[in-house]
Amino acid sequence: MFPFRSAVLGLLIAALVAAAPRVSIAKDEGDISGELGIFVGGNWADANLIGSGQGSDIAPLVGLRMASRFDPRWNWFADGVYAQHDTNLGGDLTIYEVRTGFELLRPMGSGGTNWFLAGAIGAAQANYPPGAGNFGRPLVSLGLGVAQSQGGWRGEIRVEDWLGDNGLGGESIVNGQILLGYAFGFRSPEGPGDSDGDGVTDDKDRCPNTPRGAIVDANGCPLDSDGDGVYDGIDKCPDTPRGTPVDKTGCPLEKALFEPGKEKLVLEGVNFAFNSDVLTADSYAVLDNVAASLEDWPDVRVRVEGYTDSVGDDRYNLGLSDRRANSVRNYLISKGIDGSRLEAEGYGEADPIASNGTEEGRAKNRRVELKQLR
Repeated sequence: MFPFRSAVLGLLIAALVAAAPRVSIAKDEGDISGELGIFVGGNWADANLIGSGQGSDIAPLVGLRMASRFDPRWNWFADGVYAQHDTNLGGDLTIYEVRTGFELLRPMGSGGTNWFLAGAIGAAQANYPPGAGNFGRPLVSLGLGVAQSQGGWRGEIRVEDWLGDNGLGGESIVNGQILLGYAFGFRSPEGPGDSDGDGVTDDKDRCPNTPRGAIVDANGCPLDSDGDGVYDGIDKCPDTPRGTPVDKTGCPLEKALFEPGKEKLVLEGVNFAFNSDVLTADSYAVLDNVAASLEDWPDVRVRVEGYTDSVGDDRYNLGLSDRRANSVRNYLISKGIDGSRLEAEGYGEADPIASNGTEEGRAKNRRVELKQLR
């Protein structure tokens, strides 16, 4: 018992003493290069570890932890754990553990908190009451947790396997732990800083002014998976289709149907069969976009206005333009727009926007417009 206990305590003390002269608590989170902290929690001990007929047991634990950031998304860590369990063997079971391993970090939004997955190897010592015997074994562990990225609070659920058939009953041992701790970030005074806090030190950072919260590559340059100009980690809509205008959070802008200061909109691409109010197939995509915009702006009311060129009888053209305007109104209603928001009226040859003396001008005059109503 004594040699192993001495080794465990000696390892923890030596690590802390060795680190103390070289590190200081960081005031600027961008200078964080490692962590030093404590944790408490509960240790669920396998029945094969506690003693015959007693079943599993849960007891408090305490521990010390050190970690070093060697990559923006990776930590190396080492920790030691102490726990004491009741047994039916005439005394307590004392458990000492040391382990070392790595944590893979993944950011949770832009708030400076990470999910992490931890894997480690180590050694465990079980010390029983006199006469029951003691033993030590290697262990492996896996953990899943949440931690603040620049030191601070952290929590973890961990499962460990003491390798070998080593319980009181000769069976394997699998324990569980729930940990809650607090870590102080530290830095090396002689080492390079991290001015923008992206996890890549200034001497290696090729993009030294990365906004806080952005996900970066190994060179410290921010990533932008959807190419919208808002970096991953800050982007609240990370799958925006390319070319879509976005706001500062990376989410698509809701484009107004009418431009500021204008109350009319010519529906380019809305056409009809010759001398008819039947919409052509290529008109549907244009009107579908109009319907989507009207859904985004539920307070907007419009009048669909139909126009023709000057060819033909005035009265006939007036009726044709009215039927075409109503055809567009009916299509928008079929797409879910409330009819009370839509009016329709034909104006025939009135208000030409181009000369009726050319085919090109007549084509422009055969049009459908939307007018915003107050």
